[in-house]
Amino acid sequence: MSYNRFDNFKARVAGDRQWNPATSNLFGINILIPNATFLAKIGISGSELDESLNFLAQEVTLPSRQLTTMETRTFGTMIRHVSGTTFSEITMSFLLTKDMWCRLFFERWMNYITDDASSFVMIPADYKAILRISKWENGSNVILRRKNSEGRVVGSTRMKTCTGNWMLEGAFPFNISTMTLNNEETTLLKTDVSFYYDRYRFDNVGSGSISGLKGDDKYVDDINSLDTLVGSWNSQLGATLGNLQYE
Repeated sequence: MSYNRFDNFKARVAGDRQWNPATSNLFGINILIPNATFLAKIGISGSELDESLNFLAQEVTLPSRQLTTMETRTFGTMIRHVSGTTFSEITMSFLLTKDMWCRLFFERWMNYITDDASSFVMIPADYKAILRISKWENGSNVILRRKNSEGRVVGSTRMKTCTGNWMLEGAFPFNISTMTLNNEETTLLKTDVSFYYDRYRFDNVGSGSISGLKGDDKYVDDINSLDTLVGSWNSQLGATLGNLQYE
């Protein structure tokens, strides 16, 4: 009898959160600008930047990794050896507001890198940023409970869990897409921004104490306790991904 039966797959998915199919929505982005002078010039704080870009981000392509090879052949069959690693560019699509803030932010970032009036170029440490993409899923093992004044549970919410993190170091925008205006049926205006980066690290946040899928349910009775739990996960995740340094 074949093991690959639908009933076996259905039972595995129903009994183990880690086997639930991943979805293409529910994601967040964070851009850590290293230069405070740059943020001051565009008149926005780091926290406001993260919140605004998360609201407006509509789509993001995740980075890919490819090994480059070199070929050798003395005689007979050609043999390939690994010579290095290359990474793909990524693109983010943002919904534009009526004040065009998002477009203006990336225009000023690129103009800060190199002023097209003087053609001077800033040093990389002043314009390269850390870009973090987080993938979220429904159905974590953390449940936030609501209690009344008598201490009785009157409701609960199963929280979402972060299942994947991509940390891109040395990221900067190199292209802002064209936008088309017309007098036809009204649609929402979006802009695409493409990024280069030096390298990236990925962690699936799927094991140990930082997992939101494994283990028994964790009941949390107030927001402060939830913040403490999430902070603990973030610090452990940072230790996992924190080995990125400029060389």
